[in-house]
Amino acid sequence: MVSQTIDEIQTDIAQLTEQLEEVKAERVARGLPADLPPNYVSTAMAWHLYERCEPLYRFGIQYATLCDKANEIIELPDAQKEWAKSFEKYTRLINYAEEMGVRTLAIALDGIIAAIENRFNYESVTQLLRLLHVSLQFITGDYSRPTLDGIAWGAHVNTDEATYRREVSQEYLRLKDEVEFEKELEKVNEHYYKIKEMI
Repeated sequence: MVSQTIDEIQTDIAQLTEQLEEVKAERVARGLPADLPPNYVSTAMAWHLYERCEPLYRFGIQYATLCDKANEIIELPDAQKEWAKSFEKYTRLINYAEEMGVRTLAIALDGIIAAIENRFNYESVTQLLRLLHVSLQFITGDYSRPTLDGIAWGAHVNTDEATYRREVSQEYLRLKDEVEFEKELEKVNEHYYKIKEMI
């Protein structure tokens, strides 16, 4: 394990701070607010959206397996590619989840979509499989799939962890009602289109 001295750590922090300031200045120069809009999709809602991406995850596994067995990049019908891309309506919202853990899952799901969409941009089937493997591994986990309770650890809220997890669980159960889910989906979509120009 490589260890750093205090001076080296302080130098790294200074460089990262400088890079962040450059990014903010670049955003301002483009007429955007210096900071990105805050994450606003509740953990419970983000988890429902993630669960709706389960067919994409399973398809990613099947496609990777078929390409691996054939040792070539397999062509897909246009309808199947469009089907995979249709999950972006969920992943773009999960990317604004309050909890970092759920946002990481969205990045992995976006990786599956990108691999399917750009499959012929890779020089070999190995490159394609590498991207699919990394994306799928984020979702599969080292020992088991992530759970809502494991994701909802509440580091960003001013309440104790047990209370926060209970609140997330109650909200998740409320959103199991399709009418309530659709209402919440409309609300988060509305907000997304409001902030889209600030991204």
